[in-house]
Amino acid sequence: MKKLKTVLWLVTIYFLCSSSLYSKKLSNMSSSEIDLVYVRPGIITPNGDGLYDFVKLQFNNPYDKIDITAKIFDIRGALVRNLSVDYTPGIAEIRWDGRDENANIVRSGIYIYQIESGKETIRGTIVVVR
Repeated sequence: MKKLKTVLWLVTIYFLCSSSLYSKKLSNMSSSEIDLVYVRPGIITPNGDGLYDFVKLQFNNPYDKIDITAKIFDIRGALVRNLSVDYTPGIAEIRWDGRDENANIVRSGIYIYQIESGKETIRGTIVVVR
């Protein structure tokens, strides 16, 4: 019962403080800016069962070979993982498997993704439930 309450609490917090399922950006709209297309699913369960084991962050990248960085932080702001990004223009996709830099599955909680292009920053949240 305690585990169920924790999951329900995390799901409630997720829906109250996150709009990760929707397109968002922190700069003015323009065709020359990165634009987040989607984050799916917003809640992951990295337990190896093949269901919701990773999250996909997909965005439009209009730049030609610009440096883009993607990072995952815990709720306290500590860096959890640097993610690799394809530097080609068009639709780019990043996947996070719920693991830290040492390949350990992270604890249950709310995590923050950050995608930066040098000029712009996109942030949102992902919930991990174990």
